[in-house]
Amino acid sequence: MKAEKIIPTPATPTDPKAVEGNGVPALRNATWAEFEKANRKVGILHDGLFRRLAEHDRQR
Repeated sequence: MKAEKIIPTPATPTDPKAVEGNGVPALRNATWAEFEKANRKVGILHDGLFRRLAEHDRQR
């Protein structure tokens, strides 16, 4: 069985309570699957935001 690749992230490993600016716990030493899942969530949020901005511009 192949071990999952570990992706180092900006949170410092010396600080166990390191959190992102919005209060969500930072991804520290995330596996590739967790890293992709987080990126997918951000992409979905951005898509929704851009869709709403485009709709707002069309209404102006």
